[in-house]
Formats: sequence, structure tokens, C-alpha cells
Amino acid sequence: MASYHQFLGFALLTLAGVWSPGQCLHDVRISVPRHVLRGRSARLACHYQLGEERLYSVKWYKGRHEFYRYTPSEQPSKKAFPPLGNHVDLKQSTATHVTLINADDSLTGQYICEVSADAPSFNTFVVTDSMDVVDAPRQRPHLSGLRTRYRPGDILNVNCTAGASRPPASLTFIVNDAQLDERSVRPLPALEEGLSGLNRSRLALLLPVTASLAPRVRVRCVASIGAVYWQSAEKSAAVVAPGQHRQQPPHEGAAAGSGDWTGLDSGSDDDSDDADADAELEEQSEGRQHLLHGRGHHQHSVVAAAATAAPADVRHAGELPTVQTGESTGATGGQLCAGSWWPLLATSVQLPMLLAAALT
Repeated sequence: MASYHQFLGFALLTLAGVWSPGQCLHDVRISVPRHVLRGRSARLACHYQLGEERLYSVKWYKGRHEFYRYTPSEQPSKKAFPPLGNHVDLKQSTATHVTLINADDSLTGQYICEVSADAPSFNTFVVTDSMDVVDAPRQRPHLSGLRTRYRPGDILNVNCTAGASRPPASLTFIVNDAQLDERSVRPLPALEEGLSGLNRSRLALLLPVTASLAPRVRVRCVASIGAVYWQSAEKSAAVVAPGQHRQQPPHEGAAAGSGDWTGLDSGSDDDSDDADADAELEEQSEGRQHLLHGRGHHQHSVVAAAATAAPADVRHAGELPTVQTGESTGATGGQLCAGSWWPLLATSVQLPMLLAAALT
């Protein structure tokens, strides 16, 4: 009976080793910039853990077309395939990264990274994510409708219009350093820029003026597209509480960012001089454009579930992987090595025979 228990313990340990996910290709993750500025470069990453397996290949697809392949057993180990391969910088691409240069509309879309382990398992994972090429606005946002002074009880009715871009920029209002919630703002229909495909997003501010805003109300509009574009514009106006005399500004046309009065006049509140005022009111710290690339990008990775595929070299270049994928929101976990089914099968066949021998 002692030999039976010893055999049973050995069999369980063997099965535990076969099912250990750390021995197989696992934890495959993709990282693709959500946005990239037109003409710039983008670095796409595909990370993985091989465990005790060897790497057979890493393949990158956009849609159904393969454009980059890394195969360590071949020379050269790095290959690019047209038409998208014309954007691949082979010198800056590796087993875990591919660098795309001169971004244009052809780079917008869904990307697939396929990682395959070597024989005998040819264990394969497929992960996906998407990227958009951005046409950033060439002008900072434009504020219109702000009067020169207000009294408590008046309504701030200000519009903000972003520069033409694709996709349309996101707009946010900030009043006296406080970001406003959706109850005080109202989206307006975007303005199309002819046949260019560019749009100017718009946002309206409707805010009751209170004495707490005195002596000045500062209205700032921030336009942004992901992590690659950020720009703002600011104007200010006097808030005169009941019984308070209007002060004379230090000088007409002072910049809003300096804390001085803007140009206060007794004329109408139209926007005929907005263009000149905007040039005077631009802040060096607030009216700048941030063009960030290659770091700090907000990523939305969608990771596909693992499956076992045939050896990668049975497909022609550019053929979409046949792995059936199911989307989830996290990195893929370990899977049973395909090659490990053989010792498991052998154990399952021999187990009854060994048990019978041990009992006799």
C-alpha cells in the first residue's frame, strides 16, 4: 500500500508540472499609441514571456496584411512587407517593438501582434489594439462672446471653437481655475472644413455670474487630442458687485495671463476685434502646443485570447493569422503547452496499468 501512495504522489506531481503555465509562452501584451501626429513616428510594442519555450516568430499585421516579421532562426531576422512595410524602420525594430515612420492615413486602423513559440508546441498568442493618425489644429482655440464687464445675476455666454483637426479636438472650459461640469456647458455642432475631412469642434458656456467671481472672471478654453495635442486660450472680464465703482484698468489691452485688465471699452460686445485681442491675450505658458510622441500616451489595449496554431511558416507573407480570438480587457494568462499534451496523454494511458500493478 505504501508503494501505491508513493506512485499516486508522483503522478500528481507529474500532472502539476505539465499544467504549469510558467513553462509556456504566456503573458502576451500589446502597447500601441492611441494617437500619432501626421508625419511623426510611432513605436508599437508586443511584450511576452516565453517560459521554457523558444521564440519561433513575432508577426505584425494591420488589418489582414502582414507588414513586419521577426524570426530569430532566419537571416535576416527582420523583414518588412509592402505596402505598409514602407513605413517600417527596420533599424529601430526588434523582437518586441516595431517603429513606424512618416505617419499618414494608411497607418490608421487595427493592429495585430502574433507571437509563436518554436517546436514542438508552436504555441501562439494573438493580441490587438488600434491607432489613429491625427491632423492637429494649426491655431489655438478661439473664444467669442465674452463682454468687458458683468454684474452678479448676469449670464456668461461664451463660445469656444477649436482649430480644424481630425479627429475633432476635445474642449474644456475652466473659469477662475475651476473646471466646469456638464451642467454649465453645451456641445455645439462641429463646423466642417470643406472637403478636407477636418472639423472644428465647438462648446458653449452658460454660467450665472455671482459675487464670488469678483473682481475678475477668467475664462479659459482647453483643446486637446489624446496625449499628442494640447492648446488653450484665455480671456478675462471685470465683475462689478452692487455699489462697487468700476476701476480704471492699468492700461488698455493687457494680456489676460498677466492678471491685468483686458481692453475695456464702452463700445458694443461684438467680436470684431477678437483676432487682435487673441494675439494679445495668448499666454506663453497656456497658449503653447504640446506635441508629445513616444511617451505618456494613453493606451487602450484589447488583448485576444490564446489558441494553438499551425507552424507560422505554412502561411504566406501577408496572410492573416487563422487563430480564433476572443477579446478581453486584460493581458492573456498562461495556457497549456501544446507539446505537453503528449506526456499527459502517456500518463493517462499508463496510469490504470500502473495502478493495477501496484495493487497486485
